[in-house]
Amino acid sequence: MSTSLSSADEAVWLVIPASGVGKRMSAECPKQYLKLHDKTILEHTISRFAQLPQLQGVLIVVSEADEYWPDLQTTLKYTFPDILIISCFGGAERSDTVANGLRYLIQEQQIPPDSWVMVHDAARPCVRLGDIQSLLAIRGAGVVGGILATPVRDTMKRSEGEYQANHTHRKP
Repeated sequence: MSTSLSSADEAVWLVIPASGVGKRMSAECPKQYLKLHDKTILEHTISRFAQLPQLQGVLIVVSEADEYWPDLQTTLKYTFPDILIISCFGGAERSDTVANGLRYLIQEQQIPPDSWVMVHDAARPCVRLGDIQSLLAIRGAGVVGGILATPVRDTMKRSEGEYQANHTHRKP
């Protein structure tokens, strides 16, 4: 890691797990490829992180059977010309997909193993830039990782089944 930069300025990679097929959603294509205001959900997600000056590159981790990725990959090169966007294949589960992505960055992109890497789901485009920047600001002084979380603002219901709430989380 560079000692000439503050921890908030150090380069960071983004791994986007995008190998889900959207079974639960029953859409015509996986969620990350659905269009919202003429862009895919994945494009919206990338655009949130593209605003970060520390962004070294984006690794999209896709399924080997993904028929939508090749076309979108070409589009992304024009949409985000100043950002290195690369891809590799995921695994059977989300954890395997993330592990494959991290392994790819270390082995193929040769990033140092102690580099900061953000992992953010392809189908979650509503993350706020300020929240990402706050997370990046904690780097340094022995901090080896972080999870972006937001306090519950209202009452939230939890359900074990489909139609019955069995637990209520109330705002403190």
